[in-house]
Amino acid sequence: MSRCGCIATMKSFIVRVTREPLVHFALIGLAIFLIFDLMDDTPPDVGTTDIIVSIQTADRLAENFERVWRRAPNAEEMDGLIDNFVREEVLVREALALGLDRNDTVIRNRLRQKMEFLASAAVGASVPTDDVLGAYYAENKDDFFVEGSLALVQVFLGPSPDDASTQAIMQALEKGQDPGTLGVRTLMPSSLPLSARATVDNTFGRGFYQSLLAIEVGIWSEPLRSGYGYHLVHIDQKQPGYVPELTTVKAAVQRQWLESQAEILEQAYFQKVLEQYNIVRPDQTVMAQP
Repeated sequence: MSRCGCIATMKSFIVRVTREPLVHFALIGLAIFLIFDLMDDTPPDVGTTDIIVSIQTADRLAENFERVWRRAPNAEEMDGLIDNFVREEVLVREALALGLDRNDTVIRNRLRQKMEFLASAAVGASVPTDDVLGAYYAENKDDFFVEGSLALVQVFLGPSPDDASTQAIMQALEKGQDPGTLGVRTLMPSSLPLSARATVDNTFGRGFYQSLLAIEVGIWSEPLRSGYGYHLVHIDQKQPGYVPELTTVKAAVQRQWLESQAEILEQAYFQKVLEQYNIVRPDQTVMAQP
């Protein structure tokens, strides 16, 4: 086999391997190990009186300072940073020795969030192929459906219009009179450009958009009730809902795919770790007793 052929074969093998779930788990484990190693953030040993400020810890303190102040700390400031770290370490150890971390919802939630983040972090480097995205999009098209919209002109008749005034306004509209000169004055807009359901309902009240769907384009409706009263409505344009082509929403589909893969990996990681524990649940019959 030629040198080029070997390289192509090796590339193909690497691509296949990096798509394997077991490789993802290995990457997760490696990521967790490296992150904790680099951060030097292992839980303190409450059984020892040694507090060792490592080079990694000092560098991390200096980097945090520089990130805030846009410059490196001087010698005096560095001493202060280390003193503050020692103070925190001493108090954290004493708190752990007293068991103050137990049953603390805030601490438990924070630790849980860190582990969930680490379990799903490996997905961030994944780049799905077009075939993978296409298959995912085909299964989740409803998530990317673009709702319909419509443009309208309306004349507000008031909360309880009488038949005579309503008929007079309808006749005036049929003769071509300006809708803006008719009806009851209101802060509601006399017209809307192409607008989705949420915009229409936020303007005229929940459910108003649905009542407009039965109106034909280009004619004035019978009085329609909104959250504020009654309206005569003229639909100028309707835009039906549609499922966009993948190419136009590819970035959004990829973001959702990454989120879904992160959830899958996170759950798989949890199930794998869970196998190491023996879970003893409370007796439901005992809990049910008064």
